[in-house]
Amino acid sequence: MRKKAGTLTAVLLTAAMTFGLLAGCQTGGTDSGENKGGEKTESGKDSGKTKIAFIPQLVGIPYFSAMEKGGERAAADLGVDYLYTGATQANAAEQVKIMDSLIKQGVDAISLSVLDSSSTNPYIEKAQEAGIHVYTSDSDAPDSTREFYVAQASDEDLGRTLMDRLAEQIGEKGKIGIVSGESTATNLNSWISWIEKQQEEKYPDIEIVDIRYTQGGSSEQALKQAQELMTRYSDLKGLVAVASSTIPGVAQAVEQEGKAGR
Repeated sequence: MRKKAGTLTAVLLTAAMTFGLLAGCQTGGTDSGENKGGEKTESGKDSGKTKIAFIPQLVGIPYFSAMEKGGERAAADLGVDYLYTGATQANAAEQVKIMDSLIKQGVDAISLSVLDSSSTNPYIEKAQEAGIHVYTSDSDAPDSTREFYVAQASDEDLGRTLMDRLAEQIGEKGKIGIVSGESTATNLNSWISWIEKQQEEKYPDIEIVDIRYTQGGSSEQALKQAQELMTRYSDLKGLVAVASSTIPGVAQAVEQEGKAGR
């Protein structure tokens, strides 16, 4: 058991480091993660290799595709099977279904980027009762029984840096808005809390006028939310798109209003 647990930890850490190298390259997304995961499940059964699964918040975007490739590289180096499987939209109910399916398949370990800890916490316990190691990556469930959490950076550093960079661009004064993904996503909410804390501590002349959320991190909804914010606050100086899937929509809204750079 000790040897196996050590292998699982090594796979995760290697994948996390590889992700850090690939994320900046904006690796192209794919919608075939769930099918690929299914194929790998079968090969794992045949080979008898350790099977490690990762459930992203959604598939088909560069952010999680980079994590997929990092996991594949680590799995090849360590001689284990890696299952990357998720839904095409960020949906907590779908994440639970996928987790339940992996438990029934009898994988050795499950990692997930948590969308809603109140939904997934019972299934983390269910997996552990079945002898499956469970950990979180990218988005945590600190109130769960998960074994450990790995992230690309601390939530505090991410949130404070976002605020610092935007403050620099707007001359440390003015109104800003935030457009996020799912309202239950623990990582996004944590980043936002640190953005707010940094603003309160360092930038008294900056006002966060509103925080908007999108269902499933929809780019289309992000576009609408950004448009509404710019209409309601005509003197808005900046927008923060907290989820990577909301960035295209927010950027499009700014461009359509002819406010890029302003």
